[in-house]
Amino acid sequence: MSPALLAAVQNAQMVGKLLISIAVRYAQLVVSLDLEAQRAGAAGEELTVEIRDPTVTHSTALSSDTDSEHFGFKLDLKPAEWLGITKRVQKREIHGEAGLLQLIGAMVSRQLS
Repeated sequence: MSPALLAAVQNAQMVGKLLISIAVRYAQLVVSLDLEAQRAGAAGEELTVEIRDPTVTHSTALSSDTDSEHFGFKLDLKPAEWLGITKRVQKREIHGEAGLLQLIGAMVSRQLS
């Protein structure tokens, strides 16, 4: 086997393993979100969602003279509402414009061309 072909096969194997690892982590995240919502519901607690400007980094907010609340806000929600929001965010990360499925689709298109 030529070195270039061997490198291509190894790269394909590593990318495949990476994608499987990412999928497993997303599955674990779904389970942990469900468990946290169940725990909070049983304890009668609310859960917090923080909405922030994604273009402002944590270090920028800390070093700025302006109030950090201008960069976002927090919502205390019932567990069912919190779970709905967090699952929509996760779904967007997978199915969205720059999501995991788009990445996989781009990789497949590249291989086919």
